[in-house]
Amino acid sequence: MVQPDAGDITLRHVLLIEDDLTLGELLVNVFTRHGAATVLWFVRARPVEGKDSKGLVLIDPDGRESVFPMQKPFDIAFVDYRLKMSQLTGLEVTRKLTAGGVKVIACSGLSCLNEEMLQAGAQAGMEKDKIFSRALRESDFINQLCSP
Repeated sequence: MVQPDAGDITLRHVLLIEDDLTLGELLVNVFTRHGAATVLWFVRARPVEGKDSKGLVLIDPDGRESVFPMQKPFDIAFVDYRLKMSQLTGLEVTRKLTAGGVKVIACSGLSCLNEEMLQAGAQAGMEKDKIFSRALRESDFINQLCSP
């Protein structure tokens, strides 16, 4: 496989919402291994309290919270459907992210759940094993998904 020239790499900012700690760590590693992406990883989501129905609070694996939209925009988000111990499902998170202008890839292990997320606004759906396989094989995998 031919690696892209360092001058050809566009650094992409990836939002990962995956509740499984092992899978989350693996996805962060495969997304960042070629140096073409930075990843912010969250395991749970809840709505912002108060009047702002568009708000979204994302919780990382250490319990720290961040409010979306964040200062750093994301090029793409990978969202799992079932988020254990989360107030919101991946379906609800997908709606909020797409309303905020983020391109979402549904990444449930079940294609029927990815289909639901596609109907909620996700631009594509991929089962996790296919994401791992492609990200390991293709150094420009994230960049390809970010392209119009």
